[in-house]
Amino acid sequence: VEHFAREEFFPYIKYQEKISRLSFSLNSDQVPLLRSALRESKQYSFQQKKVSLTLENTDLLFLFLLGMNPPEKALIAYLSSLAEACSRSSRTVHAVICCGSAHNLPTKILRTFAPLPPSLYLLPLPMQKAEFVAPLMHRSDVRVTKSGGGTTMELLATVRKRAEKGEGGEIWIHSEERSEGKKMQGIAAWEWDNVAYLQQEIRQTQLVTPATYTRFLTDFFDRLDRKEAHPTSPFSSSDASH
Repeated sequence: VEHFAREEFFPYIKYQEKISRLSFSLNSDQVPLLRSALRESKQYSFQQKKVSLTLENTDLLFLFLLGMNPPEKALIAYLSSLAEACSRSSRTVHAVICCGSAHNLPTKILRTFAPLPPSLYLLPLPMQKAEFVAPLMHRSDVRVTKSGGGTTMELLATVRKRAEKGEGGEIWIHSEERSEGKKMQGIAAWEWDNVAYLQQEIRQTQLVTPATYTRFLTDFFDRLDRKEAHPTSPFSSSDASH
């Protein structure tokens, strides 16, 4: 199934290793605001209308990929919960937010969440080409996405091998409401099978809503702490959705 993804995603079908450097395109008017928001971190470098991120092996990368017109209220709620969690943690977290065609959203996000906890960096981006999205999707530790057909195939292509290795397999499918039984409310009916298939193939796939996200985050950070305390124990999938 993953071979139906765009060709830029093909190299990651069998790739297991963590990527240490990612690059993204920017609109020229974003550069000054981003430089300030990223607090001149040495992990970020700017070159004309492009920003690159160099990741440490222990850095956590969150990806928010919620369509061409992301649901702004839900996205702000997700980021608020993440900021709160990071205020209680010393882990370095980079959150990449794909804003699609919502041209004013990057500025709104940066201004809404200033100042940030010292360990959290927000990188809201304009629409990105597949060549930038594919490695980002692969390297992310947590992906908050929708469940369209194209996204499903791209997730399978980029995440499956890292999930098999026991890391980086978290896929949290955005839903406006919590699922009830087999009926996934808040998700388009024609996408239910996509979610079911992802859950079958990548066991860390779960449904998340703004109301349940905080619990998901708590569970995720708790599991990381347990893994560090007991490195030989398996990094099991979350039970937060049950």
